[in-house]
Formats: sequence, structure tokens, C-alpha cells
Amino acid sequence: MTVKFNEVAGRLATLEGTHNIQDLVNLILSIANFNKETLKNIERKEAYGPFDERVHKLLKDILVDMTYQRRVRLRKLINKLISEGSFNPNAAGHIDIADRGDTSYVWDGLRRCLMAGITGSTYIAFSRMVHHAGKSQTQCQEDEAKLFKIRNAESEKMKPEEIFKSKICYREPQAMKLLEVLKNAKLDVENLNPQGKKLGGFRLLEESLQFDDDDNSHSKNNRVKESYVVSASNMIQEVWYDEPQVSVYLLCGLAKLLQYNDEVLIHSNDYNELKEKMRDVVHIVPKKRQTEFTDSRLNSKPIQSIAYILAKNIFGEMISASEFVQHINISEDDIDNIESLN
Repeated sequence: MTVKFNEVAGRLATLEGTHNIQDLVNLILSIANFNKETLKNIERKEAYGPFDERVHKLLKDILVDMTYQRRVRLRKLINKLISEGSFNPNAAGHIDIADRGDTSYVWDGLRRCLMAGITGSTYIAFSRMVHHAGKSQTQCQEDEAKLFKIRNAESEKMKPEEIFKSKICYREPQAMKLLEVLKNAKLDVENLNPQGKKLGGFRLLEESLQFDDDDNSHSKNNRVKESYVVSASNMIQEVWYDEPQVSVYLLCGLAKLLQYNDEVLIHSNDYNELKEKMRDVVHIVPKKRQTEFTDSRLNSKPIQSIAYILAKNIFGEMISASEFVQHINISEDDIDNIESLN
């Protein structure tokens, strides 16, 4: 039975839980015309020479725990194989395996396993780590996640969301606090809160968030408090209920504006009044998308500039844009640059 490329790519990109490596390879090889068309110029063979159980591990005997692994992007793997013309075992080296009792998990080298299998190998060179016999499955998982993060975090190829996911696996305290904020805001990153709406972007929130119990931070112009992130997310999801994700730029900019409304204005505006005002402006025909309030942001001051855009174009007389820019330290030159991008 054969399947379409996009179907398999979609399944691989959303893998969760534990999977057998050879099963994943077989799934890829089941794609219609995969060998005849996609890999027609790449020779399929055992890449690592004669099998030696001391240094080689059968793919069918290796599992992967996707709890802390990066998402598998099949097109990227295939493009790499095609561009290099083959799978080079010397360049790939060995993968890293952790034994949990009698079961082996690859904690670094998943993509090398898949590429080796795609090009005909049934085994691969490996290096083994053995967990202490007294460790639980969860403790083994956490140890592997830490190793994975240490090995890959400095790589430019690893996205902030993927690093965050690995931190969650071994329960890094700040990451756990951020995950709780995401849950309260009904937002999802890397399927860590699957009931939430997808957050479009992550780095800005991670870098700018000020936790409510953080007494050492002084509400700097580029910081947003967690309670206002939750309020901003709720407002955005109610107003843009039909968009598949929440823009991280709009989220942080609106959170900063709500924070200003509560903490600085003498006569603050009611949350529901602000929400209805936003709904009235956004739901004119044609309906305005989130990007219409984020595209003209300043890369050097994304939160402040988006907050200014919202104050001016949505809330108008409710929140004076001129007073607001003084509070968040946006200059006249900044405003000119924002206006020139509209």
C-alpha cells in the first residue's frame, strides 16, 4: 500500500509519544513512487559495512521518544539527501542511544537514523549510555532531554520553541512557569497545550515576559506582565475567533497597552469596553486581520510600536497615543518610521 508524500510528511511533523525507527522508515518508503522518482539518483545500500553488534544497532531495535525531540520535517531530510547525492556514514558518524532497561532510545541522531534507513541501511553505528537500573521511565526521559538540549541548544538550526519543549520535558523551572502562562492564556506551543490556539511565534514572548511574582523586574518598556498576556490573548481570540493562530507580536503589543491602561491611566478603561471597541474596528467590511496591526512595527521596538499602532488606530480617544508614546519612550523619529510603513 502506498500513500502520498504530504500525508506522510504531515504525520511525521506531528509525531507524539514513542515510535520504532524502522516503522518510521517503512512509512516513508511507502510513499508512492518514492524510490523511482524522489531518490532515483541515490544508491540504496547498507552504509556501515558488515554488521557488528558491538558497534552497530538494528533500526528495528531502536525507539525514539518524541516528548523532547524536534519535529521531523521530511522535505528537509529528502532535500539534504538529494543535495549531497547520498547518505555519508563517515560524515554522519554514530548516533547516541540510551538504554532504559532492555529498550534502546535514540536521544541524538533521529534524522541520521531516518536518512540511513531511507537509503537502504537496516542498522547504524551507535554510542551507548545506560540508565541506572533504579530510574523510572520519567527520570530516564528527563535525563535524555537534558542531554539533547545540551547537545543541540547552541545550534542555529534549533528553534526557540524546540528548546523550550526539551526544557519542559526535564521540568526546568522558568520553562514550567512560562508553560503555565501559556495554559492560562489558552495558547499552544509545540503541542504542549493542545487545547489552546497556536501561538504564531515564540521568541518575543519568551524574551519579554515578566512573571507576576518577579519582584526584581521594573516593568521596563519592552517587558509585559503575565496577567496582561493572558488578558490580551483572551481578547485577541474573541475578536479574531476565525484566525488559526495568535500573533506573538499582537499579543505582546496589546498586553503592553492593557498594562498601561491599568497601571498608568488615572481613569482606566474597562476591559470589556476595550474589547468591544477592538471588535467594532476589526469587524468592519472587509474584516481586518491581525497582520494589519503588526506589519508596520519597528523591529527594534516591536512591542512599543505595535502598542502605539493599537492606541492610535483602534482605541483612539480611549487611550491617548501621544501620552502613551511618552510613557513607553517612542521618539518622533520612531513614529515617522511607523507611519512610513503603513
